[in-house]
Amino acid sequence: MMLRFFAASLSILVTTLISLGGVGAVNATGEGNSPDIDLPPPSGQGRVVLILSGMDGTGPYKEYAEKIAGLGYYAVVIDGRDIFSADQKGGDRLQKAITRAFASSNALAGKVAVIGFSAGGGGALAYAERQPDAVSAVIAYYPATSFIAEMSDMKSFVGKFQVPALVFAGGKDTFDNCCLLATATEMETTAKHPSLGSAARAACAASRSAVLPNPACAAD
Repeated sequence: MMLRFFAASLSILVTTLISLGGVGAVNATGEGNSPDIDLPPPSGQGRVVLILSGMDGTGPYKEYAEKIAGLGYYAVVIDGRDIFSADQKGGDRLQKAITRAFASSNALAGKVAVIGFSAGGGGALAYAERQPDAVSAVIAYYPATSFIAEMSDMKSFVGKFQVPALVFAGGKDTFDNCCLLATATEMETTAKHPSLGSAARAACAASRSAVLPNPACAAD
């Protein structure tokens, strides 16, 4: 039900973010915990959206990916646990997945739009944001963010952002403090700080509550 709710807004989100950077195509093959889902658009070829699943693996995201494909994009779901991983090799795995992707006959040349859910959202923020040559935009739904304080400080983390991002968090989601709206809002506020480079300031486009938009974002 949650996936269906998010998919309803996807046409606007994907169209907006893809227009920012000329998103290209991907046919990714992960190394991981559950099999990839590979869904070409009705036309057979399309610009690609790479979806990083949450901790429950790729299966629950098939319906979401089908909606993406139905919009004319080449939708590929990989296991977010392979990217958001304790061995901190997620960046390498993401790059390998993208590299393999361009060999697909369903893929148009260009960059990749990355959408991450929960753990996959954390992986997208940690690694896809640092790959501007391969990634044009990031959307993170209720991303895992508690790791930021454990490994770095927010300024250092956000300072590495180089890709436009749109972050959604649930105002009432306090489960294990993993994906707090307050952290997403801090990320946005930090990204706008004058001391950061222009790329980082431009990257963190907005953080939004699942219920109400952040007033600071609405004013932008």
